[in-house]
Amino acid sequence: MKQRNCMRLLALALALVCVLSLAACNKKSIAGTYSGEYDILGMVNEELAETGISLSTSIPIKFVLDLKEDMTFTMDADTEAFKESVKNAFQADKDSMIDSLMASMGVSEEDYDAIAQSSGYDDYAAFKDDMVNQMIAGFEGDGEEDILGEAHTSGTYEFDDTTVTFHAETDDTGTLGEDGSITVQIPLSEDNLIDLVFTKQQ
Repeated sequence: MKQRNCMRLLALALALVCVLSLAACNKKSIAGTYSGEYDILGMVNEELAETGISLSTSIPIKFVLDLKEDMTFTMDADTEAFKESVKNAFQADKDSMIDSLMASMGVSEEDYDAIAQSSGYDDYAAFKDDMVNQMIAGFEGDGEEDILGEAHTSGTYEFDDTTVTFHAETDDTGTLGEDGSITVQIPLSEDNLIDLVFTKQQ
């Protein structure tokens, strides 16, 4: 009887090992490189609302999420591409930006050239160019860090059928989509959480 019970226990143990091994083998890997993009135009316009300035050109931030087979991850923002996006937006919308700024200061359009010349510029166009360059320089000094903060994050991750949990300075949870995408809440600032969708690169 004892021998028969031992054989049953051994059979159960072997069956359990097989089930666990099969489950481990069937757990699909999500390792790979993912990309995501978020347009902060709305966020920037909220910050500029009190000045009367409004931009219309998109300002995308591009992110790369790298999930490794050893269950570690890195996430980086493309800071150079972001700076270029800001420059493009400022340059594309400079006329409306500076005109709105002048109007908010009570300067009428017929006085634009006179104001520019009194400030040492050849004309209003030169004045606008210099103002936009100063805004871009100011952004590269402080604004970039305010928006992007720490552009690099790394840590470990774990996942199940529906979620991915990232362990870094804080624990954050992402949602696995049926299409293989990963949606993660990213803090752009203390008051701005965005839903960023990462798609796997082929």
